[in-house]
Amino acid sequence: MPKLKILCLHGLAENAIYMRKKTEFMMRSVEDMVDLVYINGPYLVLPAEHNSTDVQYKHGDGIEDNSIASLSYSYWNPRRYDPMVLANKSVDPNQKTWDLLRKVLIEQGPFDGILGFSQGGALAAILSILLAGQDVIPNPLGPDTVHPPLRFTIIIGSMMPMTKSGFAGLFMQPTKAETPSMHIMGELDTIVGMKAMEHLASRFKNPVLIRHPGGPIHISPTT
Repeated sequence: MPKLKILCLHGLAENAIYMRKKTEFMMRSVEDMVDLVYINGPYLVLPAEHNSTDVQYKHGDGIEDNSIASLSYSYWNPRRYDPMVLANKSVDPNQKTWDLLRKVLIEQGPFDGILGFSQGGALAAILSILLAGQDVIPNPLGPDTVHPPLRFTIIIGSMMPMTKSGFAGLFMQPTKAETPSMHIMGELDTIVGMKAMEHLASRFKNPVLIRHPGGPIHISPTT
């Protein structure tokens, strides 16, 4: 039986290697049934203590590399690493992120599902709707991206995109997102908060909600 291929998206100021380590316990029981593909976001995030007041990011190539395990990436171009960036509602991707995802979908897909944590979870929610053909905005993936709807989406510790770029509109339609979804939530998460996570889940049809006693920091479960 072919393995299920799952695209894995890390959180803000993390990377593919760290995401793999965070999810290895969750996936250990199904490792014979899944093929996990981890990618880095397209922006290299510099530490918060950096002295420069300029825009603190560099363009990354989005390619996993074990030699840069300590580097941090983002799917959006933050001015600096701020763990409250989600609370500040900066959760909409720009075109460089979509260029990266288009390349991954075409060259490494098709994917059966997607797993995203925090910032990556918001992106996973958007991507699952776009691939299902429920878009109400011009599809940023472009007309050359041919990919079937995802069979499932797993979202950990994330909330709806809320900026004015248009992606929030995907979650405000009368028809809820059709992609089968599982939402994993930390009851003591002080960065996103249960209400925000539940609100995102409510925009999916028949979501599965799993709550764990995580917190007060923003984490994903390890079991």
